[in-house]
Amino acid sequence: MSSQLVKRLVHYQRLQAAAMWWEDLWPRLWPPLSLAAVFLGLAFTDLLPGLHPALHLAVLLAFVATLGVAVWRGLRGLRWPSHAASRHRLERESALEHRPITTLEDSVSDATDPAAAALWQRHQRRAATAAARARAGLPRPEVGRRDPWAVRIAAALALVAGLFVAGPDAGTRVARAVTPNLASLTAATPATFDLWITPPAYTGLPPTFVETAVGPPDDLRIAVDSTVLAQVHNGRGDPTLTVAGETLTFDPVDTTNWRLEHTVTARSEAATDLVIAQNGEPLLTLPVTLIPDTPPVITFAEPPAATPRAALQVLYAAADDYGITAVQGTITRAAAPDVPAAVRDPLVLDLPTPPPANPDAPAEPVLSFHDLTAH
Repeated sequence: MSSQLVKRLVHYQRLQAAAMWWEDLWPRLWPPLSLAAVFLGLAFTDLLPGLHPALHLAVLLAFVATLGVAVWRGLRGLRWPSHAASRHRLERESALEHRPITTLEDSVSDATDPAAAALWQRHQRRAATAAARARAGLPRPEVGRRDPWAVRIAAALALVAGLFVAGPDAGTRVARAVTPNLASLTAATPATFDLWITPPAYTGLPPTFVETAVGPPDDLRIAVDSTVLAQVHNGRGDPTLTVAGETLTFDPVDTTNWRLEHTVTARSEAATDLVIAQNGEPLLTLPVTLIPDTPPVITFAEPPAATPRAALQVLYAAADDYGITAVQGTITRAAAPDVPAAVRDPLVLDLPTPPPANPDAPAEPVLSFHDLTAH
């Protein structure tokens, strides 16, 4: 037998042994792989972080234990095929009759008899000719026979569907699925809050600050369109803010801090409660009255009139809940065919601004004089 044939037979026998080993390995692997695919599909949906941390941890431990048992049972007893088994399989896969490869490895028992030796050499040459046709066959694991319910296919579909749902967030969701929030299982630090209420700029009012250590005021009047900035520290669970019929959830800053910014709106004056709660327990209940911005009011205290020096006298009263910044008067002449358009243009007078006054008291009249003789 030539050395080239020997090398070919050794090569094919190794390939055949690898195919036989894979046939034995794959049926052992598909149960743990299917279990892992189902877990990943569940992780991609991001359902596990929504569970209670203790339940989340229990699910992870159950999965690890089940996966470990499946891997142990699957790989137990796995062995590389023996030389004789792989040789016999190679002969069967190559449809070689009378086991020629085995014959090439045999030896004659009586090598001293010339006739027997010649006959054996002839038999060896015929076996070598047959063995030259040897080819390694492909593995045939026959998983379908061991999985009649096609569980492996259902697991693969769950994995693909979960990956489709997760999209580019797949890695982050898997990380959240395998890291339960164990810190929340320990005793939580009591929650505290900070609250800033900033009125709109047109009011000129200062912000109001409320914190846990000081406690809330008995009542608070805030202007509509005020900005509420609230922060909650420590505690457990996402806090909520309720005001003017709206309930809003704080945005997490990290695992122990939350923040919310909201503009309070209302169409009319209304009494309500501003409530900050966490896990259904109120941290702050603050009675507030929402004050809408009313339009300024201005009236003539007396009809405009001429003074003895032919000046225009205007006496008016103006008031606004947050003060007046500017007052103007406009004089418009009635249209007439014989009056030029330039003369019909409105005449705008800048009137003096009234001083700040008590919004609950009547407005004090303001007197203004204007020389219009040059018009």
